[in-house]
Amino acid sequence: MFTRGIRGGDWESYRGALSDMLPYIALYDHGNYLKSLSVHIADLNQLPLEVEAGFHSGDFAVLKTKKKFSQVELDHAQETQISEQTYSMFSKASSTLCHKEETGSRRSRDLHDEDAILQLMETYNLGSTERCCTVLSNVATKDIATTKISEALLTAKQRGAELVQNFARQRLVQNPENGKFLVNYHATLHKNNALTLGDLYKEMPTQASNTKQVMDTDRDFLRILIAACKGGRKIDLKKILKHELCKVRVSLATAYGELRTAEKASLVKEILMGIECQSKLSFAKNDSILMIDGMAFVLSLGRPQLA
Repeated sequence: MFTRGIRGGDWESYRGALSDMLPYIALYDHGNYLKSLSVHIADLNQLPLEVEAGFHSGDFAVLKTKKKFSQVELDHAQETQISEQTYSMFSKASSTLCHKEETGSRRSRDLHDEDAILQLMETYNLGSTERCCTVLSNVATKDIATTKISEALLTAKQRGAELVQNFARQRLVQNPENGKFLVNYHATLHKNNALTLGDLYKEMPTQASNTKQVMDTDRDFLRILIAACKGGRKIDLKKILKHELCKVRVSLATAYGELRTAEKASLVKEILMGIECQSKLSFAKNDSILMIDGMAFVLSLGRPQLA
């Protein structure tokens, strides 16, 4: 609603979206945004009548063309203007005045992508009211929240609103007796450390070894299998569940075929296992291909002695 309010010139949607986001911003420790948006929203609610009337007509954003849904925020418009002047200063052609979202091909592609996402969600019964889960769970990872985390998430807006009220009362409202604030506006905000679904598998230190390892290496792999099984695909779990949970990853690549980060060296060792590297290359009479890894060649030189 925030972006739609800006692009469509809807003042109530823009102001309402900012007010709705503020409690969550306060609860999840975004201190800088809490300080600036609190003052900004307070100013928006105390505008002069003629200014508020202009904002209701869509004048709070910049409309570059007469097309609908083409307004941009003031800071983005200022960046565009500076970019345009910079291009003209160096006699360069500027393309920043044409927003990609306005073109017909981009809009049709966005609509096609939205339909594809909705179709995929319907295929796997995501968001279906017929098979609605009775507990709070993550749609993407299928993780089920604990009772403590569920209460923290479901009461997030209420607790965040209380933090916003305390912030405004202590730092934005002066004491009528002495004309001072209870807390300095720039004082450091205390961390709330609110619980989220990311705290389900958070490592906690123990008194014995001061470390505690969470065996979540295979958890991501099993999660994909369970989601595929619920989607109707045939999976032989008896064969898959034979391997044990391990501290290291069981494969160099993800289930989607992408090589894991920092696994290039391990992949090279697996490929070259049992292969004898010749010191001299003998080219055959037919066509041959020579592949050289530049980075590997540089690393093989080693560090100079005096480096």
